[in-house]
Amino acid sequence: MTGLARSYLFAHFGKSLMWHGGNIAFAFFLTEICGQSPGAMGWLLATSSIINAVADGVIGTALAGRITDGASASRQQLAGAIGAGIAFAAFCATGLVSGPVRFGYAMCSLFAFRIAYATMDVPQNALVAYLPVNTGQQEQLITARMMTGYAAQVATAALISSLLWESSSSDALYFALAGSTIGMLAIVTAFAFRRCWRNGKGVRKASLAPVTAEPVSSFVRLLIASGVFAFASTFVLRAQTYIAAYGPGVDQGVSTSVFVPVAMAIGGLVGQPLWAMLCRRRGVLSTLRIASAALIGGALLFGASASAGSVCIALATALFGAALGGTSFALWALLARGARDGRAAMRFGIFTCTSKFAQALSAVALGAALTGVDYRAAVAAGANLWSISVIAAMGLGAALLLFEVRLPVPRRGSSV
Repeated sequence: MTGLARSYLFAHFGKSLMWHGGNIAFAFFLTEICGQSPGAMGWLLATSSIINAVADGVIGTALAGRITDGASASRQQLAGAIGAGIAFAAFCATGLVSGPVRFGYAMCSLFAFRIAYATMDVPQNALVAYLPVNTGQQEQLITARMMTGYAAQVATAALISSLLWESSSSDALYFALAGSTIGMLAIVTAFAFRRCWRNGKGVRKASLAPVTAEPVSSFVRLLIASGVFAFASTFVLRAQTYIAAYGPGVDQGVSTSVFVPVAMAIGGLVGQPLWAMLCRRRGVLSTLRIASAALIGGALLFGASASAGSVCIALATALFGAALGGTSFALWALLARGARDGRAAMRFGIFTCTSKFAQALSAVALGAALTGVDYRAAVAAGANLWSISVIAAMGLGAALLLFEVRLPVPRRGSSV
């Protein structure tokens, strides 16, 4: 792997710290640290996700003619990282703002982050199509990218779990300091990648095999699949923080429920090399089918672990995370292979736009699940969010299996 590719992975790590910090912690942060109601939390996150989705689509389309190579993409992702890092730090300081203006401050800073994040996310995602020099290297880059993202999720989850383990009145300050650190890392790593590109380290002319235009119907089905995945997976990621805080035995200090976010992230990280190996041997579609089936089994194990003890919770959560990681890997691999025709920015923009609309629905669903019930007591008893998470994941696996049946059968010799 070239020095440029390694620098890209560091930049992706910085961006992923903000992304996973939002997925894992924003819902919990708004209700438990900032004192917002579950309903307000759901609609606030949903609205911000819709703004992010629209921004992805608009920016991806607007920049399609400007982001035509890695140089232009690296320049745009640095500009976006500066804005996103500052806005992320500002939002994480919401708990330090006085009560009367807290909600308005949270809304403005969160919306600013979502818009700025899109200007960073679209060009950095498009770099997946511009960096590799052949199909094999593209698969390696996607694997390394996924592992880097999960490493960022592990780091973020560890921060959240440490907060939940040692809960105190300084929680708001802890979140503010953590947010500032993450925002700074995102800016620094984006700057390092841009500098590496300008210095020409590891740059080689791309020679990816040419591809024919992908049928619109295939791309639309991929968008539908990504939307279903985003809805269910984001619901599970947001719910796991509540499970970690209020799961069985946490209040007595004898449960590994507090490490559920870490276990899920580690499962996704460790599983990536295995999914990549499977992809090389069986193809992307077979990998997606197996991962979808594994999701159903992982969801059942995760649900059963609620009353089976601490060790079982950790193991079942890790397996569940590995299945989610395999599904995500396969979907991204399918997208990357169809983005070699000079429309990478537009395709990735539409892809993430669809995902974030689904995440908006997920936020509303989580707010509804927490409204009108004592969710803290329900989670402690191994119910409510556990059951809903299992149902969501099983539905995701079944939906993806149905989606794959309608995909065109790869031609002989295809690596798909």
